[in-house]
Amino acid sequence: MSRFQFRLGRVLGVRRVEEEIARGDWLEAEHAAGRAEETARRAQLAVEEARSRLAALQSRPELQAAEVLLEQDQLDRLREQWVQRTIQASRLRRDAERLRQVMAERRVRVKGLETLEDRARGQWRAENEIRANQELDERGDRRNSSPWNAGVADESRATRGSWN
Repeated sequence: MSRFQFRLGRVLGVRRVEEEIARGDWLEAEHAAGRAEETARRAQLAVEEARSRLAALQSRPELQAAEVLLEQDQLDRLREQWVQRTIQASRLRRDAERLRQVMAERRVRVKGLETLEDRARGQWRAENEIRANQELDERGDRRNSSPWNAGVADESRATRGSWN
């Protein structure tokens, strides 16, 4: 193999490692985004439960102002946590998507080099086949043109006899 192809193999190896690293980064980011989205969903459920409790307090025949205010305050805090966790989950999802695109770009680079390597290998095989065929042709030409070969042909005719 030529020096170029050897370097191509090294570059392909490096690109494959880069792709694996990018894939690992993406999987970690995807996992973190999934956890953050689950946390945001749990926060949303907590907000809905707090709303239900507040509605139940407000629908009692006797309104307990202090309890209603405490429940309203807790609902506000839970809503703020839900918003913050939703924002964080969204940010982590965007980061995971960006890392997925990086991984896809790395994969395209690897595929391109693999294609280039396959073409170079095919060309190398074709060149070797052409070279081997040329060597066979040259051997055949040398054998047919050698003075020893001419005598063998004459002997062959002599043993068969001539038809005059």
